[in-house]
Amino acid sequence: MTTIKTITLAMASLLLMPAGVSAGKTSRGTHSAGSPRYTLPLNGPQWHMMRDTAATWQHDRLYLPEEAKDLTRLPVNPPTGGWNVLSAANAIDVSVPGTVEEYLTTSSRPSPDDFNGVSWWFTTVNLPESLKGKRAILRFESVRMRAEVYLDGKLVGYDIVGESPFDADITDAVKFGTPQTLAVRVTNTGGNFHWQDFTQMQWGDYKIPPSRSFSGLIGRVKLDVVDPVYIDDIYMQNQPVATQAKAIVTVKNAGKKAVERTVAYTVTPKEQPGAKAIATGSSKVTLQPGDNEVTRGGAPP
Repeated sequence: MTTIKTITLAMASLLLMPAGVSAGKTSRGTHSAGSPRYTLPLNGPQWHMMRDTAATWQHDRLYLPEEAKDLTRLPVNPPTGGWNVLSAANAIDVSVPGTVEEYLTTSSRPSPDDFNGVSWWFTTVNLPESLKGKRAILRFESVRMRAEVYLDGKLVGYDIVGESPFDADITDAVKFGTPQTLAVRVTNTGGNFHWQDFTQMQWGDYKIPPSRSFSGLIGRVKLDVVDPVYIDDIYMQNQPVATQAKAIVTVKNAGKKAVERTVAYTVTPKEQPGAKAIATGSSKVTLQPGDNEVTRGGAPP
């Protein structure tokens, strides 16, 4: 039986890892200590950005998260001129997080409508071939406003909520060991440059909550490569008693059958991961296909 080993609660961090996996580094990505999770950070200056002023967007149909689960039903919107225009020669070098406004504003009196419309943010990713068979999850901290995510021209992610985290499972589009183009089509419908959030915006037939008129990949981006059963999210919840805390862990089972795992946890003092454990424990859980919530916590001795 595989062990989900070391969930460090309340006062430190949380990990999901089977036994026997050592820490390491591959290419730009890293393995967390003792974890099978490979993380490729996509922050920094390896990105390019290009505005697509000829792109149409004003009357697009918008898709809420529950409507965008089946991406094959959504339209594919390539750049004006085709995918080959996404090249460094047609774009400027940018760093992520970043905005169109910070790179292209030249006016001393900028308007919120100066850069309405579509911009493309793209980079190259290359996952080691040794990771083949795992799941690849692309994680965005924040994009404004609509994000359409493409890998080598295939739509792999969509978000209309804006300015909040979202993930894209890109496993079916990944070619391990081969450089691929990751491109994000960002649509900015406008906004404001002040703090008066009472003017509702309009996007075609849709009413949009008011927000700032800054567009781009405005949060961090990373690519996680994980086993088919993995920790997807961790939420540390305070309790009414000051000495207690609860970890609410979302464990995702990407398979088609239920699996049994052992969850083991270790509690250590905050910011002292190498300190002596305050408490430890373990228990068996059955994980159904999809999302599973595992709760652990209580009062340290």
